[in-house]
Amino acid sequence: MKRLAFILMYICLTLHLPGQTAGNKPKIGLVLSGGGAKGFAHVGVLKVLEEARIPIDYIAGTSIGAIVGGLYASGYDAATLEKLVKSQDWGSLLSNEYKPEFVTPFDKTEESRYNVSFPFEQKKLALSNGVLNGQNAMEFFSYLTLGVHDVYDFSKLPIPFLCIATDLTNGKEVVLDKGYLPKAMRASMSIPAAFTSTEINGQMLVDGGIVNNYPVDRCLEMGANIIIGVDIMDSLMTNQDLKGIPEVVSQMMNFMGMERSNKNAKAVDVYIRPYIHGYSAANFDAESAEALIKRGEDAARRVLPQLIHLRDSLGLVAKPQTIHKLIPNDTTLVISQIEVTGTDRAKIAFYLGQTGIKRDQHVSLEHLRNGISRLYSTGNYEYVNYQLSGDKKKTLKVEVKERKNNKINAGLHYDSDLRSAMLLNITIRNQNFFGSRLSLDTKLSQFPMFSGQYSIDRGWKPGFYSKFLYVSDQYYRYNDGKKTAQIEMSLLNLQLATHSFITDATRFTVGTSLDSYHMGTVIGDTTGYNTRTRTYFNLFAKIEHSRLNKVYFPTRGTNVSGSAKLLLNTMGTSPIMIGEFAFKRARSFSDRITLLYSINSRLIFGNNESYFHRTFLGGVQQTDYMDNNIPFNGLRRMEINTGSVGTGRLEFRLRMWEKLYVSLTGDYGLFSEDNLILTNQQSIYGFGLNGAYDSVVGPLELNLSFSSYDHDLIPFLSLGYWF
Repeated sequence: MKRLAFILMYICLTLHLPGQTAGNKPKIGLVLSGGGAKGFAHVGVLKVLEEARIPIDYIAGTSIGAIVGGLYASGYDAATLEKLVKSQDWGSLLSNEYKPEFVTPFDKTEESRYNVSFPFEQKKLALSNGVLNGQNAMEFFSYLTLGVHDVYDFSKLPIPFLCIATDLTNGKEVVLDKGYLPKAMRASMSIPAAFTSTEINGQMLVDGGIVNNYPVDRCLEMGANIIIGVDIMDSLMTNQDLKGIPEVVSQMMNFMGMERSNKNAKAVDVYIRPYIHGYSAANFDAESAEALIKRGEDAARRVLPQLIHLRDSLGLVAKPQTIHKLIPNDTTLVISQIEVTGTDRAKIAFYLGQTGIKRDQHVSLEHLRNGISRLYSTGNYEYVNYQLSGDKKKTLKVEVKERKNNKINAGLHYDSDLRSAMLLNITIRNQNFFGSRLSLDTKLSQFPMFSGQYSIDRGWKPGFYSKFLYVSDQYYRYNDGKKTAQIEMSLLNLQLATHSFITDATRFTVGTSLDSYHMGTVIGDTTGYNTRTRTYFNLFAKIEHSRLNKVYFPTRGTNVSGSAKLLLNTMGTSPIMIGEFAFKRARSFSDRITLLYSINSRLIFGNNESYFHRTFLGGVQQTDYMDNNIPFNGLRRMEINTGSVGTGRLEFRLRMWEKLYVSLTGDYGLFSEDNLILTNQQSIYGFGLNGAYDSVVGPLELNLSFSSYDHDLIPFLSLGYWF
C-alpha cells in the first residue's frame, strides 16, 4: 500500500510540476521466477515489454529466471534470446557429454558399454552431490557473456542484476550481485541432486528456488519502486499430475519456497502469469521452447493496457539500448597470461599449448573454446571453466576440478544369440602420470571374458599400450541353414604396442601380439578345417578415425579404420597377412531421417590359414573379440566360414518419436573360399527390418532379416549396450 500511495502521489505531482528529470522518476524492477524449462516463457514476456517500450532499471531472477535475466541484463535483446533458445540442443547442453569430435576412439568405445559408473577412492565410493556437472551449460554461458567477463559488480551491467542461490551447508539464501556472471547463473540453476553444487567464495551453492523462487523483495532492495513480476511457478500438483521425477522435484521445490513466494507476489504491481499447464520443468526441447515463448507473449499481452497506462501516466521513456551481439567465433584474441586454479598450472598450460593456445600468440575464439572442450574431454576433470579479462591482450583464467578418476563400471546385455551377460569394470587413472590408465574387465556369461589394458596417452607423441585378453566362444558349422558341427574354443591374447593420436579422433597403433588358441569340445563334422590348438606370433598396425557423433543411433559423422596383421609362425611355407578395412558414414536430411552407409572388408593374403583366422560372416553382433566376424543381414551369427570377404550396407533410419526408431537395411557381399575375392568370388545379398527404442538401460532392438543364402526369415532380439 505504501508503494501504491507513492505512485499515486507521484502521478499527482507530475500533473502540477513544470518538468521532471529522469533521475527522480520511479524505477522499474523486473522479477523472473524459477521453473526450469517453463522459463522459456520469460523470453516471450520480454518481447512484449520491449514492444511497449517499458524501461527496465533492475532485474532479479532465480534459476531459469537468473539465466534469462542475466543474459538480458548483459545487453541481449529479446529477439536474440529467442533465437538462442530455439536453436540450442538442450539435451547436450544439460548433459555431461563430451563433444564427440574431441573424444578418442578408445574412450568412445569404452564409455558406451556401461549402464552405471561409480567413482571411488581409498577403497570407498566417492559419489558427487549431483548427477550433472553442468560443464556444457557453463561453457555456453561463458561464451554468451564474453563482453562482460570483466564486470565484477553486477550493478555495473547494462541493466543492474542479481540472482538467488541457496547455501547447501545451512539452507540460507545467498544473494549473488558480484563475481563472475556465468558462475552466478550456474549456481542459481543448480537443482539439488540433478546438478552438482557450485562453489563460490567457499560456499557450496544450489538452486535459489529452495529459499526465494520469486525474489521481489530483493529487487525492491536494489531500488525498484514498481515491480513487474513474471511467475512461472506451478500450483501444487495432484496425484494424477505427479507422473515422474521432474514433477516430484518441482513439487518439492514449490513446497519449500511457497510461503516466501506468496508473500513476495503481494508486492508485485504488474503480475504476469503465463499459462504453462501441460509443461514441466524438464521440457527442454525446441518444440516446447517455441510454445512456451508464445505463452509468455500471450500472458504479457493480456496486461499490455496496464503496462501502457503505467508508462504513459508516469512519463516513462525506455533508455536507448545498445544491443549486445554474439561475438563471432572467428574473432582473434591475444592471450597474454594463463592463470590456473584447481590443479598444477603446468598441466593445463602444457595441454593448451599442445592445441596451439600459447602466450602472446593470436588465437581465434573458436580455437580457444575447442581447446577448453578438448581439455574437458580428456576425462581428467569434473569441469573446466574459463574467463577472459583484459582489453586488447587477454588474461585467460582456467578453473578446473580434478575428477576422481578411479571408477567401478557395470553393464548388462541380453541377446537371442548369446543370452544374458554382465560386464564389470574397474578403471584407474594415475593422477601423477597424465594420460595413464588401467582398465580391467570381467564378463560374466555362458562364455566368460577377462581382459586388462594399460595405456599411456601422450597426444601426438608416441605413447604405450599393453593388453591381455582371455575369451571363450562357441562356433557352429552350418549346411543349408542347419547346424552340422559345434566347436568350443578359447583365445589368450597378449599385446604390446605404441600408439599416437594424430588428431583428437585419429589414433595410429603399431605393435606385436601373441595369440594362443585352445580347442575345447568339438561335436560333429569339421572335415576340411584346420582346428589344431596353436600359438601365433604376430606383428600388427592399425589406424582408427572416429567422428560419428554417437555410438548408438548416430546422425552425422564418419568412422574409418584399417589394420594389417602379419602371422609369422604359420603352418604354411610363408607368413600370412590379414588386412581389414571398415568405413561408416551417417548423414541426416532432417531431425528424423538419417541415411547410413558402410563398407566392411577382411582380406587374407596367403594359404592354409587356420580355422580361427578365417572370416566369419553373419549375424548382427557388434562385438568381435576374435577379430574375425563381419555382420550380415539374413545370416545366423557367424554362419558362413570363408576366406576373404567384402560387404556394403545401406541403411535408411526414421525416428518415429523422440527415442523410437525404424530402419530398413540392405546388404551386399562378396566372399571367396580361396581368398581370390576379385577373380573367384561368390555374391550374397540380404535385407533387414529393425525396430529400436533408446531406453535408459540401452537400446532395445528387434530385427527381422532375410538373405539370398538360405532364404530363411531370421529374428534377433537384443537389449542393452554391447560389450
